[in-house]
Amino acid sequence: MKILKSFIGGEFDLAIFGLGFESRAISAFDKYGSDCSELLVIGYDINTDKFSYQVNKSKYLESKANIIEHGDESVSRHVDGFLFGKNFDGPVNVLLDITVMSRHRLACIICSLMDSLPEHSTLSVVYTLSDYIPPPNEDTPIKYLCEITSQLGGSIGDPSLPTSVIFGLGYEKSKALGVANFLDSGFIYTFIPKSPVTKFETDVVDNNKDLLDSISSDNVFFYDVCQPYSTYLDLKSLVQSLNKFSRPLIIPLGPKILAVLSVILGKELYPNLPVWRVSSGYSEVPVDRPASGVEVNFTLKL
Repeated sequence: MKILKSFIGGEFDLAIFGLGFESRAISAFDKYGSDCSELLVIGYDINTDKFSYQVNKSKYLESKANIIEHGDESVSRHVDGFLFGKNFDGPVNVLLDITVMSRHRLACIICSLMDSLPEHSTLSVVYTLSDYIPPPNEDTPIKYLCEITSQLGGSIGDPSLPTSVIFGLGYEKSKALGVANFLDSGFIYTFIPKSPVTKFETDVVDNNKDLLDSISSDNVFFYDVCQPYSTYLDLKSLVQSLNKFSRPLIIPLGPKILAVLSVILGKELYPNLPVWRVSSGYSEVPVDRPASGVEVNFTLKL
């Protein structure tokens, strides 16, 4: 298994798209839908009356896609069932659009694909960056702090070693700090996203100031959202160095491209790298996020 330096486009045997209420949710389908032999679309069972959900759904219906609309807790079972029914007689090329998928469901789907696809298959991931939307004014409650999926819970490791928590930072005010205080870990490292939508980076730094001020500048890293290959290498290098004296744990807040890279690395290094999620469940107020016109993509060779 390896992440390739360049994205492999062209014809796809199967494509999995997300169905959501954000207007950017359909961007990848508009670009790649005609290049896909079979379409599986994964929607939600709540907020289906918000913003662009029904308009987006109608486009998928017109394409005769297989549409699944369920909550996060049952998506893995349905995707596993769909893949089990496939008779892959050799390597296949699969496209996965993670743009409007929750971290839990993208992790479940990535793990299912990595376990089910034949050797030498390709999994091409696409993510449409949002245009700038200001962060929420109020703190959102944390309802879940747990493994991103049960397959990536990892092992407890050597209990005599301290824990090193690697945060991917988002722009929600003090969210990572609250988790860091709760975990009381031995070491904290942060990854700050840089992207063409520069206002996000300013908010990320400002809204995580207290956390950043509390750790050494040597523990603060920046990553280019549009360079997933380099980010994967940097993340893996850090994890391997931390393994020498601690038990690393990744919590990828912020852009979902870091979450999917963390999942892939967690599968690669299992059970030595737990990957966790922080979620407010359905407490967050729905917000429409229009497409910025920037797509991030990479290909994983299985």
